[in-house]
Amino acid sequence: MFAVIDRLGAVRDQYAEQMIRQDARLAGPSIIGRNLGEMREYAGRLGSLLHTPMAAGVSVPNQTIADIYRTEGRITALWQTIDALPALAQSQFQPDKLDVDQRFLKDAFTLIHTLIAEGEHGAYPITSPEFTARYVPTMRSLETLRANYLEDALLQAAQARNHVLSTLLTGILTTSLIIALLIGIIITIRRQVFDPLMQAQQAVFRLAEDKLETASFSKQHTREMAQLFIAINRLRAKLIERKMLTQQLQQLAETDSLTGLANRRLLDLIGQGLDDRYFTGTKIGLILLDIDHFKAVNDTYGHMMGDQVLVEMAGLLRTFLRSDDLVARYGGEEFAILVRGTNMPDLLALARKIRLVVQTHLFGTIDETPLHLTVSCGIAHGERTTAGWSDLVQNADTALYRAKAEGRNNVRYTSEGETHASIESTPKTPQDASK
Repeated sequence: MFAVIDRLGAVRDQYAEQMIRQDARLAGPSIIGRNLGEMREYAGRLGSLLHTPMAAGVSVPNQTIADIYRTEGRITALWQTIDALPALAQSQFQPDKLDVDQRFLKDAFTLIHTLIAEGEHGAYPITSPEFTARYVPTMRSLETLRANYLEDALLQAAQARNHVLSTLLTGILTTSLIIALLIGIIITIRRQVFDPLMQAQQAVFRLAEDKLETASFSKQHTREMAQLFIAINRLRAKLIERKMLTQQLQQLAETDSLTGLANRRLLDLIGQGLDDRYFTGTKIGLILLDIDHFKAVNDTYGHMMGDQVLVEMAGLLRTFLRSDDLVARYGGEEFAILVRGTNMPDLLALARKIRLVVQTHLFGTIDETPLHLTVSCGIAHGERTTAGWSDLVQNADTALYRAKAEGRNNVRYTSEGETHASIESTPKTPQDASK
């Protein structure tokens, strides 16, 4: 039986060690509970050692007496260890401790020693059942102390667990509130800062791409964000103003101030293929048109009248030329007409039409005297490249020179691919022959 108890004690000690590893605060209760349990077991052994010879009616053998004193020593040592622990110094355990001291360590030990002495020859004053009836109640003081202590330890452990759980729940709630607060702050920052900044970034990118849209912002934005969008819209207004000024400057740089036509600079850019706003493709035709005897107009009517003629000529050319033809003032009384992607017969027909329209038009004068004017035209066909434009202008200019040299009020052209010296004239019509 004692071997079984020893094995159970080993299992108990193993579980106690596991509990202590999980929670160091259980070390004290585990040690006290184990020691009280060992005292109870040794007390049972102590009674069993004396019970056997009493039941047999013989004196207690010397070896048994030695085992009894050894067991009492272990019980006393365990009790001294337990009694020295602060955990049992609490007031609620004092009655139980006094009971152990009086009933077990004093009364039980005294009973055993008395029976050993009186039963030297096997004549015990009480029987074995009577001994059991008197001895077992003394051990209950150990059980009572152990039960009360462990119950108190369990209560404290439960309270500690509840405190830990309460602290844990408080921590969880506090952490949850902090997380919720952080999430709220993040959402607020995103709505009040990041989203407006992204909108402002996109607005700036659109301005950089020349998309001059108004940067709208919500009334819910902070004052700082609102100021940022106000600044972006001011920048937009400045960019619009700058763009308008740039367009005006560009128009002034590319427009003849007197006639409102394209000037020589814009004509050269388009002809060289450096500006595709008006023309695409490479094949173009060029008509250089010069007002015949324009110097006589200035000499007869004055330069103001000459300017008026130039303005009226510009308006006349605009009215009947096609919308995709470009009219420019080439210089002085000379005009240039760019025609996209046409062939030489069509270009020649257009030049003849211009000559006839001008010839039949009556230009107004200051004294309301009708003024008849004629023009000479030089035609060429070529490519919209830097080198091609130089050849094209030279060919058209050579053809114009030939037209003026051969009596004016006519049309001459240079065939594409021919040298500048090989100039052909159109077959003279009655209109071509009129001077």
